[in-house]
Amino acid sequence: YYLTDVIAMAVNDGLVVATEHAHDPMEVQGANDRKQLSELERHYQLREGRRLMALGVTLRDPARFDVRGEVTVGRDVLIDINVILEGRVVIEDDVVIGPN
Repeated sequence: YYLTDVIAMAVNDGLVVATEHAHDPMEVQGANDRKQLSELERHYQLREGRRLMALGVTLRDPARFDVRGEVTVGRDVLIDINVILEGRVVIEDDVVIGPN
């Protein structure tokens, strides 16, 4: 469904609809083709990289790092290039993950 369709469906069902301001427009961006979908995916991956770096993780290159699940990190973690973390991943303190 399109977001506008969902709102109309909610109103038709008698639900109360409220507005919310999206601080990041990409949070409500739709994808109509594979190019747009890949752009949304890259935005999500960069956001996840920034989240981990804010927790103290060193990412050698956030553009070459993907999360496909849930990641919990300890202190002083270093993640090299071309790393994909899948599923539930717990990384302890002082861990270095090499490239590829």
